[in-house]
Amino acid sequence: MRPRSPIFAALARIYEGSQAGKTGAGMNDVQPTFAAVCAELEKATGRVLEGEAYELAMEELDTADGKVLCLEWENKRARTTLLKLRLSPAKEREFYDWIGRESPTARRENWTQLFREAAAWEVPVRWRAEWAQFCARRADNARCWRAMEPFGMAQLARGRRMLEFIARLLAWEGRRLVRYASYELTADSKRLEKWQGSLEQLLAEATCGAVRDFESHGLLPMPRVATLHGPLRVWSGVNLALDAGQLSDPATLSAADVTRASHIETSAPRCLILENKAPFLEIAKLRSGVLLVWSSFPNAASVALLRRLHTAHPALEFFHHGDTDPAGYDILRDLRHQTSIPIHSHHMRHADDVASVPLAAGEQMRLAALLEDPRMTTEHADIGAMLKSGRKGDFEQERHREPPLAEWPFFGPA
Repeated sequence: MRPRSPIFAALARIYEGSQAGKTGAGMNDVQPTFAAVCAELEKATGRVLEGEAYELAMEELDTADGKVLCLEWENKRARTTLLKLRLSPAKEREFYDWIGRESPTARRENWTQLFREAAAWEVPVRWRAEWAQFCARRADNARCWRAMEPFGMAQLARGRRMLEFIARLLAWEGRRLVRYASYELTADSKRLEKWQGSLEQLLAEATCGAVRDFESHGLLPMPRVATLHGPLRVWSGVNLALDAGQLSDPATLSAADVTRASHIETSAPRCLILENKAPFLEIAKLRSGVLLVWSSFPNAASVALLRRLHTAHPALEFFHHGDTDPAGYDILRDLRHQTSIPIHSHHMRHADDVASVPLAAGEQMRLAALLEDPRMTTEHADIGAMLKSGRKGDFEQERHREPPLAEWPFFGPA
């Protein structure tokens, strides 16, 4: 029967931090004091080993003594004061089997197998030699866990996902905002940014330095400002800081600009948020009196601006005009979620096209999740139609080209 006391998990963590546990190269016993093991247990659990927990630990340690570890007492005969716990690398497998935990040696071997498997994954021809070398080198390193950053030995599932993302990134072509690319590659709009440092390190290694970072590979950083056009006035105290309605070109506001403004006002009856820059610029040329905001997955500045507008002008209507692929609908969901504003979709109807790109498994999962999201009820019919078709359809916002109408709603009924 496996031990119930957490004292064994504490000893395992100490062993895993030793030379023997990390690399498999240590020959000497790992022999922490009993006090050190108790301190590790308290650190992990927030509880002091005392009372019944202490009695249970001593009982189970006594059972393990001589089988998977050795106890060292101040007095061997009296056995009243336990000084040390000794765990031999030669007993590693038996100890970990005893406590029902994967051993460090098994973990390193699983990592080695992962890199051997990854070496056979499909990557573009131009990177195959470098990818094979990268995987072979990492497989060798994993055996003794040498130079394995940014991977963590206990995070094999995360490591597999990182490698899968790197293989997909190697096939990336073109230039897009990182959150668009992240959605397409990982089915999570923010994943690439969250893991950016680690992924950039691995990309550079897997390409022998040819790909230095995301931006050099066409993954463009998200704008840090809100980009807008139309009737908007921003005040700082009694001073007018910005009158965007008087400008021919788009204006920008940082999150700090929005926060510091004493008040923000607009004479526009509605605000149209556009996902892509080309339609944003085309509609801006019309000077229609509609307040335009360019935003894909919204940044802090865009969220702050939209919230302030909604608070200052409760009657202001908000619309979003975006692509009608899974990412486009997810952007609409994210806008509604982050701003808490009832934003209407504008001309976002699914247009099926039998020759269009099939939906990836991650995109199908995303659409299924959107069908369960009450914030997307008004779009459920179109989302369901796309999911049923199994393809993206004619989804690009730019398919509308120049807006046929000079005034709202620009493309026909909203």
